[in-house]
Amino acid sequence: MTIAKGQPWGRQGPLEAAGPVAATDAELARVVAAAVLAGDVPEPTGLIGGDLFSTLGGKPSGRRPTDEDAWRYPLDALVVRSTTDGVSSEPAVAVAHVVAFRAPEAGRPSDRLVGALRGRRHSPKLRRAPWFVDETLIIANAAFVGDWNIAPRGHPNDGRLEVTQGRLGARDRRQLPGRLAAGTHLPHPGLTTSRPKALDAGMGPWRLYVDGVDTGMVDDFGVELIPDAFTAVM
Repeated sequence: MTIAKGQPWGRQGPLEAAGPVAATDAELARVVAAAVLAGDVPEPTGLIGGDLFSTLGGKPSGRRPTDEDAWRYPLDALVVRSTTDGVSSEPAVAVAHVVAFRAPEAGRPSDRLVGALRGRRHSPKLRRAPWFVDETLIIANAAFVGDWNIAPRGHPNDGRLEVTQGRLGARDRRQLPGRLAAGTHLPHPGLTTSRPKALDAGMGPWRLYVDGVDTGMVDDFGVELIPDAFTAVM
């Protein structure tokens, strides 16, 4: 059941000894994807790392999924559908976040900064991508990307996407790393926020990252939240 104010969330219960364990968000998404896309409930999965793990208060030296005092958390998932050159890709599942950068129009001064977005072979890792240089779209389930608190008001089982979209000037971008680390980049007049259950990004092209994995350029994509899609144990 989606979390409700004043109500207990999750329950105690260790992972079975032979249960699957994921160390990253992308690994967790791969474990649960088939069941989520089929509308089924996947078996509980142990979680020992990643941005969702950090969001849930996990620590590298903390309890293990198989410990007797481990906790089972019901969590939402994100289903991503994209189109490129008129062809729809296979839907993907994300558990932590979807981040996209709209490629600039030809001749824009920022082209030299974000030209890597147009190349399919050489793309920066997510943290090194051009955040808010051109239009940036964050669709978060987890609060964190590394130590950046990208969605300070969200919760990974509240039945809502945490969406931030916009671009920032050079002065604001210089302050961005510190503000993201503290979760104080919001509110900002250059950024819009919303909490829908589904979102259509609109026409790009977009460079699309799903749980930190670069999926290349897409023309359009949408994200749908699936409530109570899976259970993580940690």
